[in-house]
Amino acid sequence: MEDRVRKGLICVLLFVGGFSFCLAFFGALIMVTVLATDGNKLSIQEKNIDYMIQAGTASWHFDPENPLMRQRKIVVTTDINELTMKEVVSTLFYLDAQSNTEPIDLFISTLGGYGEDAYGIVDVMHSISAPVNVWAFGICYSSGAIILAAGTGRRYAFPNTLIGIHLDLDEGSDGHYSSQAEEVRRERAFWKDVAEIPDEWLLGDKDNVWYYLNAHQAVSYGVIDEIAGGRPAE
Repeated sequence: MEDRVRKGLICVLLFVGGFSFCLAFFGALIMVTVLATDGNKLSIQEKNIDYMIQAGTASWHFDPENPLMRQRKIVVTTDINELTMKEVVSTLFYLDAQSNTEPIDLFISTLGGYGEDAYGIVDVMHSISAPVNVWAFGICYSSGAIILAAGTGRRYAFPNTLIGIHLDLDEGSDGHYSSQAEEVRRERAFWKDVAEIPDEWLLGDKDNVWYYLNAHQAVSYGVIDEIAGGRPAE
């Protein structure tokens, strides 16, 4: 009788032990599979980011704890495009919601980009309550100059900044109400409103004309308000 009980207990223990081993084995297998999958996803994500950087666009992750965000600073050093507009506009809305009286500082250095994306940033700057100071450094061309001149707070350029105003005033041959003609009217109206550039710059049907200004000339033409770094305009 005792032998039978002993054998029964041994069978039960072997069964429980085998069952536990199977659970542990399959649990470990599932965990390894999940980790491998996540690793592949991360690898793919990192590759996508690399491709984006190589293509000249910025990968963007909204981080309210970023030190620049806490200081209410936005830095743009890429071409002005749809992704740039999304980053800048989203940050402007966020910082304005945090405080609509404290100024926001937008630092910009760019070769230019798409006019429609620049005007999108401009419209949002003018729609929020917080004043937006714009600081140009390095080079600030074309669409970048539009954003700079449209600042709703103070507009600055560092002493060695070169600003390029790009005017394409050819209305084309598609009629007075074509999209190209509307873009030309918008461009003329914009520069007349925000700066004091010579009238002859905005006359005629100039096609793809550039005007380059140093920081002191930009002050003279009303494109900026003052030179940053404590150096007065001459």
